[in-house]
Amino acid sequence: MKKFDVIQIVLLILTLMLVRNSYGESSAGSSIKILQKIHGSLITSVKGTSTSKLPYVGVIRSKEGLDYLINDFMKHKNRTTHARLKSLRSSLSSVNFNEEMIVSVLSPPIDNYKLKLVDVRSKEEEGYMEVQVDYTHRLVNYRIPPYKSIYYLMIVVPKNSSPVVLKPVHLQAKKAKEQKSKPVKVTGKLLRGTNNDLHLVPLKIKRGSKNSYYIRGSQAKELEPYIGKVVTLEGEISREKDGPYESDLTVTRIVKVQ
Repeated sequence: MKKFDVIQIVLLILTLMLVRNSYGESSAGSSIKILQKIHGSLITSVKGTSTSKLPYVGVIRSKEGLDYLINDFMKHKNRTTHARLKSLRSSLSSVNFNEEMIVSVLSPPIDNYKLKLVDVRSKEEEGYMEVQVDYTHRLVNYRIPPYKSIYYLMIVVPKNSSPVVLKPVHLQAKKAKEQKSKPVKVTGKLLRGTNNDLHLVPLKIKRGSKNSYYIRGSQAKELEPYIGKVVTLEGEISREKDGPYESDLTVTRIVKVQ
C-alpha cells in the first residue's frame, strides 16, 4: 500500500471519530441547573394494591398552573394529604414564574413507589428538555389493601418554552419478602366510624404509639351488635396506615365482650 493511501485512510478514520464524538455530545445534550427539588407523596382516596406503572411529567409555568395542580390534589379527603399540600405550596411560594418554572414528575395512584431524579438535560438540536428519573416499585400483596398514594418530584429550573420529555433510566419492580405478623390482642371501646367502618379506641393509650384501629368491610358488619361496648379483639394490624396513630385491624376472633 502506498504511503499516500495510508495517510488518506488515517485521516478518514480520524474524521469519522470526530463526527461520532460530536454527534454523541450533541445527542447527550447539556445539563440544566436545578434551582430547587422537592419530593414526597400524597395519600389518595383510592384503595388497592397496584402493578408497576410509569410516572408522567408535566410543566408549570405560572402561579395559576401551580394553584390548579394543588387544588386538584385537594379533592382527596385526607388530613395528612392536606397538611402535605400546605407544606408543598409553602415550599414553592418563592418560585419566580417570570424567570423560573416547575417540572413535575408524578406517579399514578400506587403503593410503595420511589422516584429519584437522575438529571435534567437540554436537547437543543432536538428542541426539547429531557428529565431522567429512576423509579422503584415494591410489589406487595396485602390482606388489607392500603390507600394508594401519588408520589411526586417538583423540580424548579430556569424558565424556557421547550417541551419536556420524561426518560425513565433504571426501572425496577421488586417483590417484597413475605413478613408474617404476630396476632395481637386489643381492648377498647367499639365506635361507629365513617363509610360503615368501625373504630376501636383502646382503653390504655401510650404516648407516641398507635392509639386507634379501623375495622372495615364485612368484619365491621359482623361486629355491629357490639357498638358502644368494651371488647377485646384478636387480629393482625396492617403495616400500611393513614396516619401515625391509626391502623387497620383484621379481626380473627372476639376474645371478650364486657
